[in-house]
Amino acid sequence: MLSTVTALLEGNEGILRHYQEAKRLWNQIWENPQSETVEGLAELIQFHQLTFEQSCGGRYLGQEVMVLSGFMMLYDDGFNEKAELLKEAFNQSHVSFEVNGTVERFAKFSYLSE
Repeated sequence: MLSTVTALLEGNEGILRHYQEAKRLWNQIWENPQSETVEGLAELIQFHQLTFEQSCGGRYLGQEVMVLSGFMMLYDDGFNEKAELLKEAFNQSHVSFEVNGTVERFAKFSYLSE
């Protein structure tokens, strides 16, 4: 989460483009009927990790953008069941250790943790 904030504080205008691209990618994921189950969503997340990395600022920034944009697109005066589905799908997917760490930190920060 620090990479995004640091980029914003440094006036990095590219960060906005990364988040806009991430939003487009997440919309594609959520439009896929496979995203309706934890297992299906986990597969989609795993499949798209590299795309997020390549399209959203590189490996580490792309991973952070993937996680933060995925959850924040679901936020509307609090998180709903879809956010819990996303959290569980991340946990079941075979994404990188760094992505799982970002999910865990974000879940604690946003009170999605149990």
